[in-house]
Amino acid sequence: MDSTKYYDAPNLDLLAFMPPGATCVADVGCGAGALGELYKRRNPGCRYIGIEHNPAWAALAAKRLDTVYTGDAAAFTAAHPVLGPASIDCLVYGDILEHLADPWAVLRAQAAWLKEDGVVVASIPNAQHWTVIMALMLGRWDYAADGILDRTHLRFFTLATLAELFSQANLEIKDVRMRELPDEEHTRFTTAMAPALLALNLDTELFNLQTRAYQYLVRAVKVG
Repeated sequence: MDSTKYYDAPNLDLLAFMPPGATCVADVGCGAGALGELYKRRNPGCRYIGIEHNPAWAALAAKRLDTVYTGDAAAFTAAHPVLGPASIDCLVYGDILEHLADPWAVLRAQAAWLKEDGVVVASIPNAQHWTVIMALMLGRWDYAADGILDRTHLRFFTLATLAELFSQANLEIKDVRMRELPDEEHTRFTTAMAPALLALNLDTELFNLQTRAYQYLVRAVKVG
């Protein structure tokens, strides 16, 4: 996949998760700014701030968003002179947390930017997808140009470990949705796995659900 097209493709499901009336949004890993551009069409009065490590994509985003900072996400902490504590209504992580060396520290630090009623929205690949499990059963863990095993992914999450990631940042997940790919093979996989799940005393229905999710969309708020 052409990398420019990838980083210029808005996640419409994530867009639908964002609060419609935010006055200030910070998009960490904003790519070329396609998501922010669409959001600002719906909410023109919003100040939309992007953070992007790739200078070429940041330059494209700067033509679409109000402010764009170029640099590694980990360098933008609660002490940032512009993105100060309690200044952001919505914090966006669109397919970025899995690319960070320490997403736990980044999320914990940047959650301080949120106002008391602010929200975090994020999309993260699901490492429990059935294709990953099937590959492991065949002794394979093959990185690719894109997808769940994108070779630029440094961290991998399931629904359970995703919840832990947000919890350690003092964030409570209020809503989770799955993004799925049309896949008839998933039914064959879960049917074949059913006897093993029964023998291991695992929840078959939960396993079937969580192995179908290609990506999770989450919406979280500050605890308390």
